[in-house]
Amino acid sequence: MIRKENVFFFEALIDRALPEGGFAEQPGSGYRLDATAWAVMALDLSGMYGDVISLSRARLAAGQRSDGRVPLTEEHPDSVWPTALSILAWQHSDLHQESMERAVSFLFQLSGEHWEKESDSVIGHDTAIPGWPWNQNTFSWVEPT
Repeated sequence: MIRKENVFFFEALIDRALPEGGFAEQPGSGYRLDATAWAVMALDLSGMYGDVISLSRARLAAGQRSDGRVPLTEEHPDSVWPTALSILAWQHSDLHQESMERAVSFLFQLSGEHWEKESDSVIGHDTAIPGWPWNQNTFSWVEPT
């Protein structure tokens, strides 16, 4: 059940919905993949707006690459951190199970760069921890996240 105080929140999100699917980060701006994933997750909790959610999930899937990654933009294919957000946005969608499985497979196969930390190094994170990086060719962000 949606409480009255939450209706404003959902309506504010809907004001950012784009006719072709997806959401803008700010009212009147263009499509943002991360804003779309977060909006889908929030609206899914409402139990309403099914058409908007479906169209937005399809837009996320349209941006997915054949290897399973969901890059932030076409111009930045190595910026793969939105892949995890897309997986969460595809939860509860039978139509996007295949997209979700490919994205999960991509993340399981992805590992960041690793190097030995020297005692006088300014590196503050343990880069030896395996995991996926936010951007390809960088170290895994398991520890700080």
